[in-house]
Amino acid sequence: MLKHPIFMLLLCCFTVANTHAASAVESTVAAPVQPSAARPVTYKATMDVVYGHRAGMALVYHVLEPAVPNGAAVIFLNSGSWISPYVPFKNDQASLGMFGAMLAAGYTVYSVNHGSAPYFNVPQAVSDVRGAVRHIKQQSATYQVDPKRLGVFGGSAGGQLSLMVALNAEAPFDSSPEPAQRSLWPEYNSLATDDASVAVVVAWFPPVDLRMMNNRAENYPALNFSDELAIAVSPILYVNAGDPPTLLIHGTADTVVLPLSSEMLASELKQAGVVYKHLVIEGGTHSFPDPAHAAEAAQATVGWFMQYL
Repeated sequence: MLKHPIFMLLLCCFTVANTHAASAVESTVAAPVQPSAARPVTYKATMDVVYGHRAGMALVYHVLEPAVPNGAAVIFLNSGSWISPYVPFKNDQASLGMFGAMLAAGYTVYSVNHGSAPYFNVPQAVSDVRGAVRHIKQQSATYQVDPKRLGVFGGSAGGQLSLMVALNAEAPFDSSPEPAQRSLWPEYNSLATDDASVAVVVAWFPPVDLRMMNNRAENYPALNFSDELAIAVSPILYVNAGDPPTLLIHGTADTVVLPLSSEMLASELKQAGVVYKHLVIEGGTHSFPDPAHAAEAAQATVGWFMQYL
C-alpha cells in the first residue's frame, strides 16, 4: 500500500477545513486542542514495551503519556505496505505530529510495530496487532488507561489492520503451529482468548477486500498467502451491527487503493446500522501529500476520537 512510512502523514499542521462527507451517522464534534510553539505538549515516552516475539525478535509498542490523562487511549498501527518502521520518540515536539493534539486532549497514545514484510505477511501482521491490543488492555492500569476506552487507527495497510481489529477482534491466527515451524511462531505476552475489542476505529484509504489482491502484486510480498487466508483478513467480510463507530477517510484521486474500497465498506456499514462516517477528500491522493488534505484528515481523526472515546 505505501512505499513510505504512513507515520510521516502524522507530521502535519492542523487547519480548520471543509469536510465532504458521504453517507454518515454523526453528531457535532468539539474542536481538538491544538498544541503550538507557545503551548508545547508535555508528555512522557516509554519506548519498546515488548508484547511478544516472532522469529526470535521482539515485537514492541511505544507509549506516549499526556501530562493530564483523560483515561482513554488511541492505538496507532504503524504500517505501510505491511512494513512497520521503527520510529523513536524523544520526549520532544518535532516527532509528535497528529499525536500532539491527541496528547493535548488527554489521550494516551500507543504506537504499535508488527512483524514486517518481506519476512512476514498480512495474516501474520493481523495476528501481531491483535496480540498488541490484548497486551495493551492487559497492562492498561500501568498507564492509567480504561481498557474499555481504546480507539485504533492507521492508514493504508495500517487502516486494513485497524479495521481487522475493530470489526473482527477475536479470530486467532498462529494458534496451532506445526512442530517444524514452532521456532518461527510468535509467542505473545497475552492469550488468544483475551479480549482484543476496541471502542472506535479510524482508517485512512484502507484496502478492505484482500481477495482481490493476494498473490497478484509482486511488489508487495506481504500479499503472498492463500485464498483461504485472504477471506480471513478482509475487513469487509466481518461487518455487523455490533461494530464500533467507524471513520473512513479516502481521497478521490487515490490510484494506489482506489476510493471504491472505502465506498464498498461504507455501504456495508450503512446496511448493518453501524455508526460511521465516510469522509471523501476531493482531489486527495494516496498518503495525502498535499498539506491541506493531510490537515483535513487529521482534524477529522482527532475529532472522531474526541466524540466517541
